[in-house]
Amino acid sequence: MFTLIKSKWHRTRHWLNSRWQLNKKSLIAILIGSGAWIYIVLTSVFKDSGEHWDILFAVFLMAAARVISAFHPRETTEESKFREKRKIMTSTILDSINDMFCETSNISPQKLYSIRKELLDCIAQNVRQYRKDYHGIQIYSNLLIKDGDEHLLVIVRNSPRKEEKRYHINSLRSANVFDTLAPEVCGDAKASTTRHIPYASFLALPILNHTLDECIAVVTIDSTEPYHFDGAHEGLETTLRPYIRTLAITFSLETKRGSNNAE
Repeated sequence: MFTLIKSKWHRTRHWLNSRWQLNKKSLIAILIGSGAWIYIVLTSVFKDSGEHWDILFAVFLMAAARVISAFHPRETTEESKFREKRKIMTSTILDSINDMFCETSNISPQKLYSIRKELLDCIAQNVRQYRKDYHGIQIYSNLLIKDGDEHLLVIVRNSPRKEEKRYHINSLRSANVFDTLAPEVCGDAKASTTRHIPYASFLALPILNHTLDECIAVVTIDSTEPYHFDGAHEGLETTLRPYIRTLAITFSLETKRGSNNAE
């Protein structure tokens, strides 16, 4: 019961925070307009007849609130910058992949690493924009692969943490994705492990092969905020799908490079 209440509280807090960051002027305008309207109603009921300059002032506030709301931009400067940066990065990534498809000799571990790192940056930026983490201090992303039957290896990170780390498969809840082929959401990550971890919640997304019947890698998106993905993971999965499928292409290129080297 307590966990459910805590989850609802954090989900509501995140929702309110995202709306406040996006629509500060609109919300202020709504509060001003609503307050003025309530004042007019109460005054008309309880105040004696006579001059009502205060009511005229309240009407003026209501009109001003409508004007403020009408001129509020749909997209903030931060969102616009994030969007433009992602477009440039995506274009660069597609150019690099196209180059490697045309010239297999251009496929190298360094280039694959660079592309994957840029894709993780795009994924993190998408989620940061969704959760209004414009300073990039809450949301990070990682790319994991299987290392044998009992371990997972983080091969790329979008975070200040150590770049490559090996974990036992039973120590990471996100390892379930390799078996279920479905996203995994954890709202209270610290309660689900005995390890010391710097994140409070995560969303794990599978990277499937071209036939969509095997999970070849997993992208985990970590947040320092608890329950940051509960109720939002389906929308995020759809938004991030182009980047997830592009990551799948990098593994196909890696396989192609291995086949060429074998020949």
